[in-house]
Amino acid sequence: MSESLKLIGIIVRHGRSKEITDILEKHNIKIHFMCQGVGTAPTQLRQLLGLDDTEKDVLFFVCPFNKSMDVIKNIENDYYDKGILFSINLTSVGGQNALNILKGMVV
Repeated sequence: MSESLKLIGIIVRHGRSKEITDILEKHNIKIHFMCQGVGTAPTQLRQLLGLDDTEKDVLFFVCPFNKSMDVIKNIENDYYDKGILFSINLTSVGGQNALNILKGMVV
């Protein structure tokens, strides 16, 4: 793969995903996937941490490695301490069309 890509995942409180997708749009990231999640922490632990809601939004998106730190910093600046963000380096993608789509290029 000529240009490195990152798969980035974000877990936020249910209903906060629109705010994240607005940030992605500013960075010209058009494709993202959102799933509904349910937290599994015991009630006592949630109360201790001040977490009341178990419903979560889980977002996944792919962006070029050279753009990923700007996107992550932008999300962290706006949503620090309001969710979980993780990233995974992608080492291969199946097919040139798939690669172009993930890079935001017109196929």
